[in-house]
Amino acid sequence: MSGRFRGGEVMPQEIFNLRTGPATLLLSAVVILSLPKPSHACSCTEYPTFEQAQANSGAIFRGVVHWIDPVDDWTNIVGFEASATWKGPYGPGISVYTPSTEAACGYTFVIGHEYLVYTLGTWNEMPAVYLCWRTHATYPGDSDLRSLGAPRPVAVAAATWTAVKRLFD
Repeated sequence: MSGRFRGGEVMPQEIFNLRTGPATLLLSAVVILSLPKPSHACSCTEYPTFEQAQANSGAIFRGVVHWIDPVDDWTNIVGFEASATWKGPYGPGISVYTPSTEAACGYTFVIGHEYLVYTLGTWNEMPAVYLCWRTHATYPGDSDLRSLGAPRPVAVAAATWTAVKRLFD
């Protein structure tokens, strides 16, 4: 085996070559960094407790979905007719943002169904709803509704967006 003597050890020239070594190292780094990265779907490892959701939500309301507007491939705006509010300065017509798929942590709403909605943060100044937060379809004996207590009165507006949209449906 041909090689060089260095510090008592023989280093094969095939492994350490000052002319091609740096280029080989650079090429290897480029290849490794350009390999496709695994994509990760939304994975909810831990849902918030009722207390966490109540403290950290910007709005909490109960409402029926009246419309869903897909803004683009990644975004839905969902319109609710609220029947009760516990947190947030909202009237009866409330619109929220959610990613359009569960893979992107969006909540899948169904028109005509009633939900207890917990918003978390905003998107373009609109309350945002995510799969891994506490929003859920209402059901008889819903413990969150019992824990929330009496709702605030829903403010009545002369013309809500939901009411205007119904005129054109």
